[in-house]
Amino acid sequence: MNDHTYKITAQDNILFVDASGPFDFDTMLQYKSETLEAIEKLKHEPWGCIACFHGSGVFSPEAEEELVLLTRERMRKNMAALATVIQDSRQADIQQMQLSRVYESCNTKYHIFSDVKAAKTWLANYLKKQPN
Repeated sequence: MNDHTYKITAQDNILFVDASGPFDFDTMLQYKSETLEAIEKLKHEPWGCIACFHGSGVFSPEAEEELVLLTRERMRKNMAALATVIQDSRQADIQQMQLSRVYESCNTKYHIFSDVKAAKTWLANYLKKQPN
């Protein structure tokens, strides 16, 4: 049984994702579909994503591959940067390694935080510097 849940919301030019893992392939496909739908209204100007992961949000190898594809698609749809927050995780080091590998393979501007407020501040400052 999987204990995964996620919520996707968009506000102004920021997509917020609040997720608890673990993340298997089926969950990732559903998440990918809902994310692509949510960014349709953001894609007309540079936007950013704040993804908050709670608990053991380790990705299966197949889910990690899908996250690479999703990240590339988000970048094609004008995503400027990602701020990732890892909280309450006994596997934070593994999660950080996986996410860094995904984002770096996509050449995505990102930063990983343990605090939501710091993530929001960094992303807001980064987005202010982007040409519209």
